[in-house]
Amino acid sequence: DESGWTWRLTSVGLLLIKFQAEPNQLLLTTYDLANGTSLSEQVVPMKDVVGDFYSVPVVLGWRANLVYFILDSRIYALDATTGELMLDYQ
Repeated sequence: DESGWTWRLTSVGLLLIKFQAEPNQLLLTTYDLANGTSLSEQVVPMKDVVGDFYSVPVVLGWRANLVYFILDSRIYALDATTGELMLDYQ
């Protein structure tokens, strides 16, 4: 029932990415820095992940709008702007 998260300041506001199990998905939420309200929310299903996450994903780093992370021994790159998984490497 635990979830991991990471964040990044963007030109739009604070982007929060939550890694959630059951269902396995990423929740991308952008918050307004001035008042803390949610500006947008997007769900990215992790279709290749079955069962509960074995561990909290490990964020490797950011490069521009891409966040790289490891989940279930696979490397992923997520475009945080579009919510598209750009890389899935085993």
